[in-house]
Amino acid sequence: ELAKEIGLALTPAGATHPLGLDPEDRTLRIAPTNPPLAEVRLAAEGIALCVFLASLEALLAQREGEEAPRSSRPASRRTKAGARAS
Repeated sequence: ELAKEIGLALTPAGATHPLGLDPEDRTLRIAPTNPPLAEVRLAAEGIALCVFLASLEALLAQREGEEAPRSSRPASRRTKAGARAS
């Protein structure tokens, strides 16, 4: 969900496994067709930032005694630091 919010299109989790079942729920397939290197760099930075933000959200939820979010909080609950850059 985080990647989608910033305009990155990713295959669904598990798409790399038969029947879409990833037993560890951790594999993503990144297969750009043939974009310019600058776009690949930007996409890689976006993915890294999404992973970082999701990790921070999970750690904060854990500290607060909540269950970690599966993907992300609703955008309306994000702070300005979590908002997408323009």
